[in-house]
Amino acid sequence: MDEFLEYAAAVLVVFELIEAGAGGREKNDVAGVCRGGCRCDRLIECLAMMNGHDAAEMRLEFGLPMQLLRLEPEYDIAVVEMGMNHLGEIAALARIAQPDWGVVTNVGTAHAENFTDGQIGIARAKFELVAALPAATGIAFLNCDDAFVSQFGRDFGGRVVYFGAGPCADPQILSVTEDLAGLHIRYRARDEEGSLTLQLLGAHNALNAMAGLAVALEAGVDRNAAAAALESLTPGDKRGQILEIRGATILNDSYNSNPEALRSMIRTLAARPAQRRILIAGEMLELGEQGPDLHAECGKAAAEAGLDLVIGVRGNARHLAAAACMAGVASLFLEQPEDAGRWMQSNLRPGDAVLVKGSRGVHLERAIEVAQSPAPEAN
Repeated sequence: MDEFLEYAAAVLVVFELIEAGAGGREKNDVAGVCRGGCRCDRLIECLAMMNGHDAAEMRLEFGLPMQLLRLEPEYDIAVVEMGMNHLGEIAALARIAQPDWGVVTNVGTAHAENFTDGQIGIARAKFELVAALPAATGIAFLNCDDAFVSQFGRDFGGRVVYFGAGPCADPQILSVTEDLAGLHIRYRARDEEGSLTLQLLGAHNALNAMAGLAVALEAGVDRNAAAAALESLTPGDKRGQILEIRGATILNDSYNSNPEALRSMIRTLAARPAQRRILIAGEMLELGEQGPDLHAECGKAAAEAGLDLVIGVRGNARHLAAAACMAGVASLFLEQPEDAGRWMQSNLRPGDAVLVKGSRGVHLERAIEVAQSPAPEAN
């Protein structure tokens, strides 16, 4: 692994040198997205294409510079997701991508293991995107509801556009409700009110939609056309897909997890009509010393939301299950995703609603794969 990391670091340096030597190239407009466990980048890419632009979506770490080298002259906008695990990574990616606009949705606890000063360090890492924007022409799109992100524009020399539910936001969320038909959002943008219904699970996606709408309006996209584009979006693989197994409804959000996203999806599960509401929560990785407590807080949130059963899977998820149990909810802990799948094979009932969510490294989708396979015949 150490050899791989050394090689990857060397590759990144090479790409920085290539970009530095390409100063005379014709530059595509680049919108950088620094997110917190959501798919805000997909929303913005979709909306960018509404105005007759060709858009290319690039992602993360060492894949980002390789994808940037594939940009074609016909692309007007590149939507670039800038992920990070450590301080300095976004700054390095920004030196390569040279973003014109930047979007920051929130500062959570994901990757806290890599920051000795916790969320303050994570905030510092995400601010690197805003710091990289051109002072004269850059635009920072910031969540005015987040205690950290709302402060990112204070020393920025360019223009700041705030989105969210607070009074400083434009576009501004007026109300959000969620039911089986989708996520219903009323909003105000540039002194006009509108509404839209997303096919995406979780109230947090209302905030993501406002981020995308803010960028679209700035790019000249008609508001109604932007809303229609948002309504056309469907969940990505393992990112809020709705499945049916043995008559139970499965909310497959197994691609990744962090405490903030899990609590949001617990609220979504709790609001869903069902005979039983069951949480299957995989361990949330890279939370460092706070890991046990953050898992326990999510277990308490599951109990407070009135869920009927909580199942923790692997590692620190035992603290989540234990906290839910202490709060009066039936709970159990399983060591592996396959164990959870076998539990589902034997125990799912028609009318159940089940949220399956865990960190990428847990591979909780394997539980769903096992549950979908034929149950072993009894001897």
